[in-house]
Amino acid sequence: MHRKASYKTPPTVLDGVPQHARRVAALAAQQRAREQRQNAHRTNIDAFASLSLGHDDDDADDDDDNAQSGPQIDKKEGVAKYVRDVQPGPPTKTKQPSRWANICMYAELLEMNHPLLPFLAHGRTSHTLPATRSTMDDAMDMAAMNDVADGIPPDLQEGWIAVAPLPAGKRCLAVTTNANGIGGVMSKLSLKSRLKGHTLLNFPSTLPPDTILDCILDAHWQANGILHILDVIRWRGREFDDCSADMRFWWRDVRLAEIGQASPTWSFTPTAGFQFPVKYLPVPYVDQPSYATLLSTIVPMCRAQRIVQVEVPTTGDEDSMDVDQAVLKAIDVPLNADGILLYVRESYYESGTSPLCVWIPSRPLDESAGMPNPLDVFEQLIRKRASA
Repeated sequence: MHRKASYKTPPTVLDGVPQHARRVAALAAQQRAREQRQNAHRTNIDAFASLSLGHDDDDADDDDDNAQSGPQIDKKEGVAKYVRDVQPGPPTKTKQPSRWANICMYAELLEMNHPLLPFLAHGRTSHTLPATRSTMDDAMDMAAMNDVADGIPPDLQEGWIAVAPLPAGKRCLAVTTNANGIGGVMSKLSLKSRLKGHTLLNFPSTLPPDTILDCILDAHWQANGILHILDVIRWRGREFDDCSADMRFWWRDVRLAEIGQASPTWSFTPTAGFQFPVKYLPVPYVDQPSYATLLSTIVPMCRAQRIVQVEVPTTGDEDSMDVDQAVLKAIDVPLNADGILLYVRESYYESGTSPLCVWIPSRPLDESAGMPNPLDVFEQLIRKRASA
């Protein structure tokens, strides 16, 4: 497998537990954690309600007696004699991991059971696979007769959200801090790498301060200035990681539509293009996608380029470098698709790899091994489901 493909592949779960079982367990764990937080809040409220503002004299005497009965510390020496007994150890130089490391919710590959996949499991190459559609359909019918689960979530049309087409680019975390920019209306945005939390870019932004977004930095951001917004973790100080996925995506689109886009002239130079992203583009999603919508719209969109419009400053003179005098020109830019993300509607945002979010790539992760296209396999399984 190519190094980049290996790096991009989500970690493989080797515990032998089916993905559906892991998903049910993860969802149940989230529900228990939420109930525990609610019970803790109720306990704190009850404890606060039972506090007394009065102070009884007898209680004061008891407090004085208890205070005198404890160990006494010499007022002149204080705690110095205890400190002398503590010998400091050798200094250790340990590099603390970034607080932003591995915060993103990372999808598992959708584990699909398909008649073509066992061929690859036994080390055969692509020329051993059934070549005709009729042969492929016969193999799938045989799998159905043997009661082999196809791996497609049984409640896909009711309990899931399809995020597609997923744009190609670098997964990252967008973190904004207090406004300190132009006229006090700009915040400082810092892009953090997904795995180690390293800073990729710092730049002014129209996003509100104290906001954390799960993003994809477009593969050609220097040419189009696009930062794709995938999910919302915090917005203006309000936490959203304990909100359901359908709520988060709705809130994301509503709030992004309210804020203004940064002017391309702040970032664009004729020689180097965009110095930082200025267009915040939400990744499209479909709530409770039907099989018909998946087959007619979502899957075809993931096989084609998505065309969006961006504004680029132009002076009309190729030799002119004065961007301030430039006129904004709308141009069409193509965006390459990277597949489909499926989220469980009622799931919360959680850091690290999670079975509550699964990925169907739009192309084989290792084309040299003759692996089938996961998107083709997904489409065939959905067609079988739709025709059943």
